[in-house]
Amino acid sequence: MLIALATEKYSKDSCGVKPRDRTRKVAVIGLTFGALALIAYGLRIMSRINGSGGSFGMDDYVMTLAMVCIILLEYLNMN
Repeated sequence: MLIALATEKYSKDSCGVKPRDRTRKVAVIGLTFGALALIAYGLRIMSRINGSGGSFGMDDYVMTLAMVCIILLEYLNMN
């Protein structure tokens, strides 16, 4: 696999093909789905507070930890 990638890079370099920069697109997609995850998390927490009297289970704590990780990764993605 590594040899195939090296051969492809050599072929593109020798033929003058300019590499495409998809950095911006990846950042926008990551930010979009991170925002959707945050919205879904917020709705879940709001339903837990309103529906079950504010009681949280282990799954809610794991979701909170996951959201902290997502927010940190989004911050690193922006820089």
